[in-house]
Amino acid sequence: MRAMDVQRFGARIAAGPRGRGVITVPFDPDEAWGAKAGHPVGGSINGRCVRGTVTPDGRGWVFTVTPMWMRDTGVAAGDDVIVELAPEGPQRGDLADDIAAALAANPAAAAFFDTLAQFYRKAYLRWIDATTRRPDLRAARIAEVTDLLAAGIKQRPRSRGPAEGTGPAYDDVVDLGRYPVNAPSSPAYRHLVQTCQEQLRRHGVAQLTGFLTPAAVTEMLALAGQLAGQAWASDQSHTVYFEPPDDCAGPDHPRALLQHSAKKAIAFDQIPPGAPIRRLYESDDLTGFIAAVLGKPVLYRSADPLDALEIAVFSDGDELGWHFDNSEFSVTVMYQESDAGGHFDYCPGLRTEHDQNYPGVQKILLGGSDGVTRLPASPGTLAVFRGQHALHRVTPVSGPRPRINSVLTYGEHPGMKLSELTQRLFYGRTA
Repeated sequence: MRAMDVQRFGARIAAGPRGRGVITVPFDPDEAWGAKAGHPVGGSINGRCVRGTVTPDGRGWVFTVTPMWMRDTGVAAGDDVIVELAPEGPQRGDLADDIAAALAANPAAAAFFDTLAQFYRKAYLRWIDATTRRPDLRAARIAEVTDLLAAGIKQRPRSRGPAEGTGPAYDDVVDLGRYPVNAPSSPAYRHLVQTCQEQLRRHGVAQLTGFLTPAAVTEMLALAGQLAGQAWASDQSHTVYFEPPDDCAGPDHPRALLQHSAKKAIAFDQIPPGAPIRRLYESDDLTGFIAAVLGKPVLYRSADPLDALEIAVFSDGDELGWHFDNSEFSVTVMYQESDAGGHFDYCPGLRTEHDQNYPGVQKILLGGSDGVTRLPASPGTLAVFRGQHALHRVTPVSGPRPRINSVLTYGEHPGMKLSELTQRLFYGRTA
């Protein structure tokens, strides 16, 4: 953000509807930043990062924070705070001359551009700027974007014409040079599958570091920040088997010992169709690749409108307690590690189909570390993990920077969905 755009002021947080906090903005953002119906902004409150929109309320302008943000930061209604806000870029003044001129010539497009969140502005601009090798396309793309904006369309449809080439719809998301998941008949693809299968056999997990491009990771982090206010916060106790505790088993038995899990989940239907991870998840190429790695003849993407694909956010104090997965495998993509904590620990092969190994499980639950492996996960890493027989957890997160990743859900049968009860448990609603 540019220093000249930053507005710093003191305020008192008022109680808003549904547990929200409301801050009265003591300046006119139309005068400070240019006239708009609403002003998408980023900044801080008492030094804690915040994003949102400054909106009119009939008497002036206000900025609203979510109950989850207030809980995570320890801020409450009635608190006096120091606020710094600035418009989220890019602003029209930051645009290339040809793009700025096109918007200036089309007031409807310019006005709609001003209302867009940073994620959507950058997506349009990246598509225009991707014409470095084809400068003849730039003017055509600027004209198309201007028309879309004038029509009130915040995201460009993903259809591809001949002029755009024949690459997959996710070719900006995956490092296809290292991981050619779009070329199943190639020797490089077969070698990649064999390497992943060997990792799974030896370690119970296959990791592809740098699978997502840095640009895709950055875009997903921006999107997670913008959608954080819509995330459902769950906080529950459970056994490692996700079954009711067995009070007859004894207080230290694995079927009686309770674990704690807490996180925020952004559901599939909240992730825009053009988001990098959604374009990747909805590709048949990735589905086929995951099936090949697991040695499955076919896999299907989940049909659940909430659980098919999620963004999981672990803030300060959040964790996943020790547990076994009910499903045979899971697929995740890492975007950001936390400041401290948030480590993925697992015990491969701790149980089998024929032996629950209660003594071994009990030792881990009571604090033992023999056989526990800590799995590093840098941003952009895709992991395929066999968690049905491997006890695993995410350790408590500490610090202001959250741990953020996505979970991609597949199954061996079409039409797979959660029950309404489970949807409410993990997402707070049904769909």
